[in-house]
Amino acid sequence: MSAASGISASALSRYRSGKRIPEKEQIEKLIGGFIQLARENTLELDEAIIRNAFSAYTEKPKLDFQSIIKNLNAAIEALDISVSGLSRALRFDSSYLSRIRKGQRKPADLDKFIIETAEYIARTNSPSAIAGLIGYSEEELVPVDRCASILCSWFSGRLSSGTISQRDSIGELLHQLDAFNIETYMSDAHFSETVQVREPEMISFPKYYYGFDEMKKGELDFFRTVASSEASGTVYMCNSIPMEDLTVDAAYMREWMLSIAMMIRKGADIRMIHDVDRPSDEMLLGLMSWIPLYMTGKVTSFYLPDSSNRIYCHTDYVSDTAVLCGECIRGYHNEGKYCLTQSETDLAYYKKRVRHLFSKAKPLVKTYRTEDQDAFFCFEDSGVLSGGARCNILSSLPIYTIPGDILETILENGAICDEIFVLSEEEFGKEPVYLSLSGMFSEKGLRYTYQEYLKHLEATEQFAADYTGYDLHTAAVNTFRNIQIQINVGKWVIVSKNNAPSIHFVIKHPKMIRAFEDFCRPET
Repeated sequence: MSAASGISASALSRYRSGKRIPEKEQIEKLIGGFIQLARENTLELDEAIIRNAFSAYTEKPKLDFQSIIKNLNAAIEALDISVSGLSRALRFDSSYLSRIRKGQRKPADLDKFIIETAEYIARTNSPSAIAGLIGYSEEELVPVDRCASILCSWFSGRLSSGTISQRDSIGELLHQLDAFNIETYMSDAHFSETVQVREPEMISFPKYYYGFDEMKKGELDFFRTVASSEASGTVYMCNSIPMEDLTVDAAYMREWMLSIAMMIRKGADIRMIHDVDRPSDEMLLGLMSWIPLYMTGKVTSFYLPDSSNRIYCHTDYVSDTAVLCGECIRGYHNEGKYCLTQSETDLAYYKKRVRHLFSKAKPLVKTYRTEDQDAFFCFEDSGVLSGGARCNILSSLPIYTIPGDILETILENGAICDEIFVLSEEEFGKEPVYLSLSGMFSEKGLRYTYQEYLKHLEATEQFAADYTGYDLHTAAVNTFRNIQIQINVGKWVIVSKNNAPSIHFVIKHPKMIRAFEDFCRPET
């Protein structure tokens, strides 16, 4: 159904459970998916019958004020809009705008509110960022007054794109982690010992690249130059060029992955600064390409906490033997310029530059593999008593074998909510179900019988009854089989993979934490 409709599997799961209601555009996609599947399976369901079944939902009224506010909050979240700056532009007190965002107040002139909000967003954000929010191309959002006009239509519900699908992006990222197998990946990505490093084409240095297509070639030339050198060492990478145009080129992405694999195969350690000054969906899209590489233990990720530049985009790739540097104006990366060089003067300059750059960076996703388990246990110990509300989505029943006095201390300082999908006997029999031992970095797991599973479930429900600070939700969607998600609200997120490999990702970036909180928050 996902393939036929073009709607992600995670979104379909939420539609089925009632946790999310599809907008008009998604309903049209659903209808199209049913029509296609009916034809493929020669069912006696024509388009008229299917559309009639959805008629009660397609004849919806225009968006009301609450829907406009939903779009406003989505835009503020996705674009990291300054609420104080927007308040000044609207000539509102910040507290009044806050009440509007909560739906507690309604502007006297709603049309004026929409127009002035749209004009502010168009002035202060790049076309590429806004394009990721409302589904238009960058070219369609130039000049600013046209962008503002389109935003007005989006806010008032006259565009079919609806609100952003941040939860879908997180869901896709988590599904990728859930299904990931390191051995299959290493084989498919050509990490094996028998791989021959592909030599770069004969290059006369310095080599210049102009425009988007040549920029892609410049990246591959840099990777292959590093991989073909005698010593790969540490490779520093920072790139604020928009990602969406890269990922739609499947052939390029395959070459990109192979080239990264060649560098890692030659022993390179990669330190990557991710550009988080992007719409949330685009930022998560970039992470999807890198998450599998984190699992090799050869990639460390960072972000710049102060990245307020919305005008210039830069590329800085630096190794011991080569540099790729580039620049463009945000929104016009097809007119950028890039240079690949090996001169000693350039190498010395860019090595200093990249050291200064990384001195300002903070860890984005901290990866703990089996060899890092002592450091992970130290993090757990330091965070256990930090208080705060906790929310977990578990692929198996929770294992609480810690001493009762420590558990009581945790619950005194905060609360824990576990979200669990309860398996029927039929569902249980489809795949083996294991007690999760990821916290011990064990990939074996302990397989349940169904009777043992029911006893553990009963004990978990009793546990919820015994401890006031523990809340159990058993109506969750059966989404994941191989990962656990722990959230300490506003502080950190841990995504733990049970096996293939057993690994933990600790995330502290505020935008990513908010995205996970939105995805994982139990809905009533």
